[in-house]
Amino acid sequence: MPVNEGMYRGEPTLVRAGKSDTEKQSEYIAIVFEIDEMMDGGEWVFAEGFTREIRLFITDAARPYTLDKLEALGLDMDELGRLLEAAAVKTGDMAIPADALKWAPWVTEEGVRLSCKHSQDGEKTRENWQLELTRVHQPSQCSADILRLLRAEWKTRQSAAKKPPAPAMPRSAKTPAQADTKSAVRDDELPGTTPTGDAQEPEDPNDVKDDDIPF
Repeated sequence: MPVNEGMYRGEPTLVRAGKSDTEKQSEYIAIVFEIDEMMDGGEWVFAEGFTREIRLFITDAARPYTLDKLEALGLDMDELGRLLEAAAVKTGDMAIPADALKWAPWVTEEGVRLSCKHSQDGEKTRENWQLELTRVHQPSQCSADILRLLRAEWKTRQSAAKKPPAPAMPRSAKTPAQADTKSAVRDDELPGTTPTGDAQEPEDPNDVKDDDIPF
């Protein structure tokens, strides 16, 4: 009996490589998940444990998408390929336990989300499982309004930093008040003037001393 449609969460337990049993014999990488949670009313609740295999095909058309998903899970494809080949030589089966691989931290900390949808094949109901990776590892984004506010404040600071400082007043400069109280210069201190004191009368050219009269 198929499980209900919905969102589930589980952890990988096995990774293997194989070919489909259809006429095309398409090659794939399969990940087996142990599922023990399901979404119910917006909350994760316990689900009786069961396993499901997710096949990621590596045909020419599907390979880029498969690589994206495997990289999102944190898998190193060089390591994965090497371990699968070694397992085939040792056991004849390209299958390795999931704990032999290095996964992205969130895979084991949070679990991987998988969605299940039904399709009808005659009278038989089939389960179609998909990885829902973007809903797990995509970080939350801050709002555009906050980014605009941050940019505006930064620009304000930059503008303030570019303003030239007020010029410093020279130490010898005098303010207008100081100029008004400047000491007056006396007339007798000006060049070409006679010092003040007892007044000197100008000499009379007709005032000649007796001893200056010639005989």
